[in-house]
Amino acid sequence: MFRPIAITAVALTLVAGLSLAEPGVRVVYRDGVPRVQLEGDWSHTRYTVQRASRRDAVYAPVSNEHILCLGDCYVDDADAAPGVTYWYRFDLEKDDGTAAVFGPFAVTISDLQVRWVGVDVAPNPGAGETRLRFFLWGRASLGPVPIRAALFDLQGRVVRRLHDGPLARGATTIVWDGRGDDGRPLRSGVYFLSVQSSLGSTVARVLRAH
Repeated sequence: MFRPIAITAVALTLVAGLSLAEPGVRVVYRDGVPRVQLEGDWSHTRYTVQRASRRDAVYAPVSNEHILCLGDCYVDDADAAPGVTYWYRFDLEKDDGTAAVFGPFAVTISDLQVRWVGVDVAPNPGAGETRLRFFLWGRASLGPVPIRAALFDLQGRVVRRLHDGPLARGATTIVWDGRGDDGRPLRSGVYFLSVQSSLGSTVARVLRAH
């Protein structure tokens, strides 16, 4: 079992009987979740990703422990907050017992690409069934978030109540049948999908075209 440890070096590599160049990390955003990935091919190693709020703070795992790397070693850090800088460390172990520690690497989470609350509408414009893909920040283990999602017309009237209650964190897709609360298909035109929650709110433009 890995224990959280304090580390003060900016970039440290420890290898038993093996010398490796220090790789870097890159960050991509998938559905608003930052993926921190170690550069290079580390196939057939096992790894754990540790994170701290400061370079010299205590590190704790943000991934499962001893993950088998099939090429890319990475962690999807759903708990990472927008605009915050974290320090990530990759602990690797090969089958022959040699080990390497890469990092810590400073990563500032984009406040433009990470979303607290988001919704994607497809197809848009649409005529029949439409997929509404909701996103709520955080890992599922943090528990669901109460949200209220409804469609409004241009006069600000509610035409369809889509969800009113808890929704799991992460991505959830709801299929809307294109009808209003009265059971009839909505007319062609512009509508607004409002999503409100304790994490924040967002509005998406929805086009209906028959």
